[in-house]
Amino acid sequence: MEEEEEEDDVLLAVSPAGSCHRTDCGRRRVQVPSGARLWRQLSCHNVITGKWTPSSEDEAVGRLPGFGMTTLIINGNLECGKGTTTPQEQRRKGFFDRYCTDLGIDQGSNLDCANMQPY
Repeated sequence: MEEEEEEDDVLLAVSPAGSCHRTDCGRRRVQVPSGARLWRQLSCHNVITGKWTPSSEDEAVGRLPGFGMTTLIINGNLECGKGTTTPQEQRRKGFFDRYCTDLGIDQGSNLDCANMQPY
């Protein structure tokens, strides 16, 4: 009788700075939390900190710096490029508005991705 190997996932705690810490050393497979993967794609961080500059192609299809671009990076065609703000995006913008108000900071421009073409 063959023994089946247990295939549990190793979860990593990933900070925005990129350092990882194992939370369970006794398991074999590694999965990086989805938020960490998304953080490193096109880079919400670079959009938020102003380090991302849209190319002329990005500008031509409405991809501009702002909160809407972070939604496009994370949810792409699920919420963006529909020509109107989806209920999910409207909720997300509501939270963003509340946090900006609570912190006393300006929201900036390009708050939705309704007219941004997904990648």
